[in-house]
Amino acid sequence: MKAQIYSSISGSNARQYWLCIFVFGLLLLPLASVSLLLCAGNRFVFHGLLFFTGWFIWTFIEYMAHRFWMHSAKGFSGSGSDSRHQHHHVHPTDIKITSANRYLLGFIGIILILLSAWLNSYFTVFTGLYMGFSGYCFMHFFLHQRWAQYVFKDLQRFHLYHHCKYPNRCFGVSVTWWDKILDTSPPAGASLCQRTIDFFFGVHRRSAKS
Repeated sequence: MKAQIYSSISGSNARQYWLCIFVFGLLLLPLASVSLLLCAGNRFVFHGLLFFTGWFIWTFIEYMAHRFWMHSAKGFSGSGSDSRHQHHHVHPTDIKITSANRYLLGFIGIILILLSAWLNSYFTVFTGLYMGFSGYCFMHFFLHQRWAQYVFKDLQRFHLYHHCKYPNRCFGVSVTWWDKILDTSPPAGASLCQRTIDFFFGVHRRSAKS
């Protein structure tokens, strides 16, 4: 894994990678500082900030992994995560995480929340990080459902563009703000034809089976 990540950030891509890290650090610093200052204050506010900090960190990890690992500078390498991700681009509705996996993720999340309340410590940051990952797994499934356009309109729009037109943009799944901050949003005036949208939702596959 380390070799894959290193190869994806070497060369011209390294400058973009470290710029992303720098911007993330600038945004994380005030959030972490406020959390430390409130450690002796209101318990609920303190843990709320710790949880948000963990979730915030996850959204950046998600963005970076998607941009620099799953979409390396050399394109899909055909190994490991690259090949699985390429398969997902070719078959958008073929999502490997099952309902049972999601129930397990939710159960572990509840345990971690209860444990965080009992420990009353900075462990809450890890709980927020885990819940960010868990939420990502759920959100990815949601974004491949048509009804998501009514609830997660911008997220689904970005994901559609990433799958069907701009694979080098729109890397966020849980949030769109990293794409907006780090200049990987879709171009102004971008649009998709209905045939492409149908492909994303697997309409062509259902028609072929019927």
